[in-house]
Amino acid sequence: MTPRSNWRQRYKGWGAMKKLLYMDRIARKLRDVDAVVAHGDTDITVDEMNVTVGEFYQRALDQQLVPGELPFDTDLRDIFNISKRRRKNVRPAVDLLRENRKILVDKVNYWTGVQRPLVKKLVESIEAQVSDLEPAGRHKMVNENT
Repeated sequence: MTPRSNWRQRYKGWGAMKKLLYMDRIARKLRDVDAVVAHGDTDITVDEMNVTVGEFYQRALDQQLVPGELPFDTDLRDIFNISKRRRKNVRPAVDLLRENRKILVDKVNYWTGVQRPLVKKLVESIEAQVSDLEPAGRHKMVNENT
């Protein structure tokens, strides 16, 4: 809906055209109205900054909580709570997590913007905790079909 982008021609015949026209009408109606959300107070000014962006993020990385220290046990027990009897088509949850580690890391990184190394540590920590939850070294089980 960028002005002068010929969007009406581009989306002509599309099912979403009614919605686009509606949004265009609303945008035109409200174009001179101030935003309802007030601007917040400035946390820190440029003159008060004493580190570069790179230094700031490096410090943040250095000070981050180690994922293994996060208290996941209760949540993991809820997520992987399956009968203690071994059933067909069921395998250790830790195996499922390990096999899908790259996909999990990629998706969490993509959708949250959290840096890959931290997400990888988090997933590995969850794997270790899931493995440790089952007494005598047995893993919690998860249904393959879910």
